[in-house]
Amino acid sequence: IDAFKLGTIVQRLGGGRLKPTDTLDLSVGIRLLKHVGDSIQQNEPWAILYAPADASKRYPKFLEDLNASLLVSSTPVKPLQRVYKIY
Repeated sequence: IDAFKLGTIVQRLGGGRLKPTDTLDLSVGIRLLKHVGDSIQQNEPWAILYAPADASKRYPKFLEDLNASLLVSSTPVKPLQRVYKIY
């Protein structure tokens, strides 16, 4: 799962800013249903994208980029540590 690509998708759909004066759309976001190391079946949802109705106008390639942010392998992958440090 490429977190940078996911963040870029959210930003381009209005959930982030390029400049301080940009307006945030607080309804935009991504909820991950799967994490690195989880098994997944074909056509099984791995994320829920919360986006405005005009998402395809704002960012025509968002679905293509969303799918490109996930790499599926037939070889099991070791899960990553989700919390690296607690301060």
